Parts: sequence; C-alpha cells; structure tokens
Amino acid sequence: MPREHERGIGGEPAPRPLQSRADVARDHREHDMDWARDNLGSEDPRELQERGLNVLFAPFLKTGVEVVSLRDGHVDEFQREEHLPPAGYFAERASLVRYCRERGLPMQEVDGAIVVLPTAGEAGDPLEHGGHA
Repeated sequence: MPREHERGIGGEPAPRPLQSRADVARDHREHDMDWARDNLGSEDPRELQERGLNVLFAPFLKTGVEVVSLRDGHVDEFQREEHLPPAGYFAERASLVRYCRERGLPMQEVDGAIVVLPTAGEAGDPLEHGGHA
C-alpha cells in the first residue's frame, strides 16, 4: 500500500513529477507517442507540458476525468473500480481542447478518438498526396 504522502486528494495517487529527458527517451521507446507526434508536433511529454498541455503518466491518472491517449488519440474516462493502465502518457481532454483552441488547431472526436485536423496551408499540395486537379 502506498505511503500517505504518495496519495493525492480523495485517496487518488498523487501526480508524479515529469521525468528527465533521458528518462523520457527511455519511456518513449517503451510507450510510443505516435499520435502526439503526428497531431501535436511533439512526442516529448515534457515539451508538451511546457507548451501548456496537462500531460499525465499512467498509472497515476485521475479517475472520473476524460483523458486522451498520446499513443493513439483514444478517449477514455477511468472509474475508481477500474484497473488503470500500467503505463503510457495521456492528456486531460479539457486541457487538449484548450491547447488546440489556443493554437487554432481544429479537432474533432471520431469513433472514440481525437483527430487534430491540419489548418490551411499545413496539408500541402493535394497533388503530392494522390489528389486530382
């Protein structure tokens, strides 16, 4: 059983401080962040945190709060009675919505996953992507 100082409000696990860059690199090899790289332009949780995104590391997740997996964009809300994932990086959904709005990044939820849409000019020439004139 965790010691008292390791528990947060309401008996939930206290958030862990962000890791060093070396630890992040090691964890990234173990817990990919492809979605964050492809949708937010970074696969470094520390960098995303510095940009204003509330990044959480499993199993130290808040229950009853919607979170988005930075591995695949899947949205979930874990309950107290559920087993939390043993590892992985997540963002609080509300923080991600705010983060995208502040940067003018349109986002939507499709089939239980968040998709950040490219803004005008970001997608590039459609002919380079198999489009037709």
